[in-house]
Parts: sequence; structure tokens; C-alpha cells
Amino acid sequence: MLAVPGGHHFTLFILGQPADVRRIAELEGELRAMKVSLSKLEKRFLLTTWKSYGQKSFATRNSKGTFEGGLRLCAEAGGQIAMAANEEENNAIASCLKTGEYAFIGINDRKTEGKFEDVNGKPVTFTKWKSGEPNNFNGNEDCTIINSEGIWNDINCEVNIIIICQFE
Repeated sequence: MLAVPGGHHFTLFILGQPADVRRIAELEGELRAMKVSLSKLEKRFLLTTWKSYGQKSFATRNSKGTFEGGLRLCAEAGGQIAMAANEEENNAIASCLKTGEYAFIGINDRKTEGKFEDVNGKPVTFTKWKSGEPNNFNGNEDCTIINSEGIWNDINCEVNIIIICQFE
């Protein structure tokens, strides 16, 4: 309520926010988005071995984790756990490994036994299974690993294996 000479009172209403308050809110939103991007980039710098094929880059820091841990690690870096769509990508993923090493790839049958799909829920169109695989040994092999020669095997998802991420 505003009093003016002559005994009149007026109520003053301010519509909306001043322009500077709106701009500050916009800048704060941009700053939050930049912090998320920076965090992803910082996590990518921890990945020390990089290989590329076509539009994809594959990277690892040669640390080990479970399949779920690998999904998180790659997502936090702005990518996904590596998935080969063809022989060339499979070779690029395998080339991230030293002889005798294994890494998780984003192929699994956790939803339906025997029906392998990628981590996006899409059917697998390229495979390179070792002879006799997948075999679901002991009834609990729902994830897939690749060896340094590019051959796949199904394995328990809770085993600690090297994680390779892909970025497009």
C-alpha cells in the first residue's frame, strides 16, 4: 500500500520478475548444464586407451567392474558400454585389450534367457560366439565378454571384468 498526498492510498503490483532476475535464473541453468558436461569430460579423461572405427570411439582405463558397474561408468562419462554392430567394430573393441584379457560388452539375455539383446533393448544382429557358446553355464550367465581375439562368451554379470565404453 502506497500513501500519497491528499490521503489517497494505492496498491502497487509488480507483474513478473525483473529482467535481471530472469537472466540470472537462465545463467544458473546454463551453469548447471555446463557442470554436467564438464563432469562427463573429466570422466572421459580417465579412460586411457582409445580406438575408433567409423562414427564410434571405444575407450577403457583397464579397470575392472561388474556389468552394472560398467553401465554406470560409461553413462557417467557420456557413453555406453561397448557394443559391436559388425566385425570391424568388434575388432576395434578387441584391440583395446592385451592378449589374454577380457572385457564386458553390452550384450545380454537378462530379460529372457537365450534371447540376447543390446543394452538399449534391441535384438543383436552381429555375434561372434566361441564354439559351444552361449551356454548359460550353471544357469547364471546372462552377460557377454569379448576376448583380445574378438571372440565372445557368456558369463555371470557379477564377475569383475575390464570395462570398455563407446562414444558416438
